Amino acid sequence: MKLYALVTQFFAGNPTKNLKWKRQPRRKSCSNQFWFVLFFSVVMFFLLLCFNHLFFEKTKGFVYFPGKPAGSATYFPGKLRNNSKDSCLGRYIYVHDLPKRFNEDVIKYCQLITRPGDRYSVCKSLENSGLGPRIKGFDGSDSWKNSWFSTNQFMLEVIFRNRMQKYECLTDDFTIASAIFVLYYAGLDLRRHLWGFNTSMRDSPGVDLIAWLASKPEWKRNLGKEHFLISGRIARDFGRKSNQKSDWGSNFRVLPESENITMLTIESGSSENDIAVPYPTYFHPSNDFQVHQWQEFIRKQNRPYLFSFAGARRSKQKGSI
Repeated sequence: MKLYALVTQFFAGNPTKNLKWKRQPRRKSCSNQFWFVLFFSVVMFFLLLCFNHLFFEKTKGFVYFPGKPAGSATYFPGKLRNNSKDSCLGRYIYVHDLPKRFNEDVIKYCQLITRPGDRYSVCKSLENSGLGPRIKGFDGSDSWKNSWFSTNQFMLEVIFRNRMQKYECLTDDFTIASAIFVLYYAGLDLRRHLWGFNTSMRDSPGVDLIAWLASKPEWKRNLGKEHFLISGRIARDFGRKSNQKSDWGSNFRVLPESENITMLTIESGSSENDIAVPYPTYFHPSNDFQVHQWQEFIRKQNRPYLFSFAGARRSKQKGSI
C-alpha cells in the first residue's frame, strides 16, 4: 500500500515529502539495517581482494614439457598474472607427448646416426644442448668469444627443442593453442636409414608418426593444420615419390596427412607448407651485447673481399657443389 500511495502521489504531481509514513520507528529500523548491510558488504569486498592477492601472487602455473626431467616444468605467465590482458594470447603452443621412439630414443642411440665420413661422432654434436663442442683458442676477454661452437647443421631439431623448453607461452591445453609442436627428430631419424636400407625401412617411422597423430583429438580438431615440426635436413630428403630403392630419401612429405603439417627446414621444397629457415651457424650469442661486440670486432678488420663461399664438390657428382 505504501508503494501504491508513493506512486500515486508522484504521478499526481505531489512532492514525496508530503507523504506521511504511519510508522516512523520502523523507518529508523530500516535505516539501521541498511547501514549494517553496507558495512558488511565493504568488509567482504576487502577480504576478497586480500584473498585474490595472496592466492594468485603465490601460486605458480606450470605445464609439462615432454622429455624434461621429473619435477621440472615451464611457467607460462599469460594466464596467471592478475592482468586484464593475457600476454600469451595468440602465442600459446602445445607440445605433443610423442612416444620416445620418435625423439628420445633417436639421440639415445646417437652412434647409429654417425656416418663413416663424419669428422666426429654425432654424439659429440649433441653437447651443449645441440650446439656442439665449444670452440676455444680466441684471445682476449670479450664475452662473444665464448659463444662459438662447432655446430652440426643436422642438430637444428635438437637446438629448437631445447629452445622450445624455455618458451614462456607453453600450454597443456591444446584448445587454446595457436600452434601444436610435433617433437619428432625427422632428419636424425631418417639419417639412420638413409643408406643401405629399403624404402619400407626409410618410410616406416613417418608412416607410424602420422598414424599416431591422426588418432589424437588434437589432430582431429583441424586435421593437423596447426601442427608444425622442425627438420635439420632439406625438404627434398622427405619427398620421394616412387618405391624404387635407388631413389633418395623417404616419402614422409608425400603422405596426404603430412601435407597439412608445416615443416620448418633448412631448404624448402615444393609444398606450400615447407618454410625455409637458416642453417645453424657456429656463433650462438646469449645476449644482444655479444652481438654488438662481434659487430664492432668485424668493423675493425681489414676486409678486402666483399663475398665468400664455402663448399665442396660431391664425390660422385663432379658438376655439383
